[in-house]
Amino acid sequence: MKLDSSALSQTISTKAQETPRQMQILAWIVSLSWLMVLGLFWTTTVSMIAMWHHSSTFTHGYLVLPLVCYLIKARWQHLASLPLHPNLWGLLILGGLGFGWLLGHLADVLIVQQVALVGMLQSIVLTVAGVPITRALLFPLGFLYFAVPFGDGLIPLLQDITAEFTVIGLQLSGVPVFHDGWLLTIPSGTWHVAEACSGIRYFLASLMVGCLYAYVAYHSWRYRLGFILLSLIVPIFANGMRAYGIVLTAHLTDNRIAVGVDHIVAGWVFFGIVTFLLFWIGSCWREPATSDEETLLSVSHLSQEKITSTDPSPSTWRIAFAAVQSVGVLALTPLTAHALSLSSRQAVILQAMAPQVASPWQALAEYGGWAPHFPGTAAQVLQSYTANGRDIHLSILFYTNQDQGAEIVNSANDITGSKEWIRASESVTQVEVDAQPLNVKEAVYTSSRGKRLVWSWYWIDGQFTTSSLFAKLLQTRTRLFGASEAAAVIVVSTDLTGGHDEATRRLQDFLRHVPSLQATLESFSR
Repeated sequence: MKLDSSALSQTISTKAQETPRQMQILAWIVSLSWLMVLGLFWTTTVSMIAMWHHSSTFTHGYLVLPLVCYLIKARWQHLASLPLHPNLWGLLILGGLGFGWLLGHLADVLIVQQVALVGMLQSIVLTVAGVPITRALLFPLGFLYFAVPFGDGLIPLLQDITAEFTVIGLQLSGVPVFHDGWLLTIPSGTWHVAEACSGIRYFLASLMVGCLYAYVAYHSWRYRLGFILLSLIVPIFANGMRAYGIVLTAHLTDNRIAVGVDHIVAGWVFFGIVTFLLFWIGSCWREPATSDEETLLSVSHLSQEKITSTDPSPSTWRIAFAAVQSVGVLALTPLTAHALSLSSRQAVILQAMAPQVASPWQALAEYGGWAPHFPGTAAQVLQSYTANGRDIHLSILFYTNQDQGAEIVNSANDITGSKEWIRASESVTQVEVDAQPLNVKEAVYTSSRGKRLVWSWYWIDGQFTTSSLFAKLLQTRTRLFGASEAAAVIVVSTDLTGGHDEATRRLQDFLRHVPSLQATLESFSR
């Protein structure tokens, strides 16, 4: 098959030079709609920007919107050749996203609200511009999700991987190491694999850069997905090498190098090396070039489709009306949230007393535990108990209602209330509470004063749970149906004197001698 390449090139060139005025109007209408939606959901917008500003893990969020605008601008001529037809089916998607945002608002889960907000911006393009243009912008619109501060849930897993990698590296290097969760003890000192050492910031930044490079450098999804997978694996492996290198260097130099500022500088150097390594691999892994004839056939097909299309272009008023409908549908969501907040019932504190316990356990006159930091609590019970010369420390953090930043499930909550205590490990274990089996969070904390075994769980809507997700679902249900918002966090801890098994038996024995923790919590409020 032969193509008249000169005629085809002339046709394509002519089409490329025609930037319809209607496309410019579309850009202005979509931009204005986006601004209105960001204004309607201003608290969610501000929460994203605040995370970019306050956390170095998410500073890449500032680059997302400029990059999206650049990617759209790069495809502008192609977009101008596509049919423009508003799709009012997008209003149903907007309604669903609005409801999703409402659930996130009722549960005070920011990431749900933020993901829903990004979905709204994407769906406005579908509603106003139609399917062909939206399909052509799938990657730029999908890239918007990098503006959402996500990834905190991966930190414990990445800490585990980093710790294991470091231990294996030290053992292969002949350095004796004692591994206790995220605490590594070697002859020259003790190291803690903290959240900052997990490599989450490099992981997320590498993923964003990898997706962008894959989209620009490759054309087939096989190569793109392969490179994105590589951008996930390389930073994990490299962060393990970084942690191992820092610990080994400090050990060999008697802790003169790779600590303090050296540690921070090593992190920045590491990210630069990882980025360079990714680009180098990408440049070596070249996608086979498409023949000129295949390219011309593809362009010919697209051009012919455009030329033979007889569908009339929609009027400016029709495009604007679709945008107004989109914003109107979304405006119902914050109004509904406000109405539900007026109808919700707040609990009223009646009393907040430490639970009575049966013999041989006795309440101590002074509390010997730590002071948890839980912003927004309406009442706190801090009580120590003793039996057979062993102490138990009980903390109950009670909320009459929950708001953003003052809730039982929040990253700012701190069980210890002090930087002195370092969490060495965390897991889930089954215990007995009120004669019923219950899964609780089990953690081991360590400091210069020793180690403590800690069990914690939530009480909300009259139910015990250790699941943060289920606690949020219960919170959502109470607000939807106007029930009491009374909730609490229960924490029991004891020193790890005598070993883990003995401390576990001590905590369980204490809980069995509490007549009814459920009744105690219910008596706090009405």
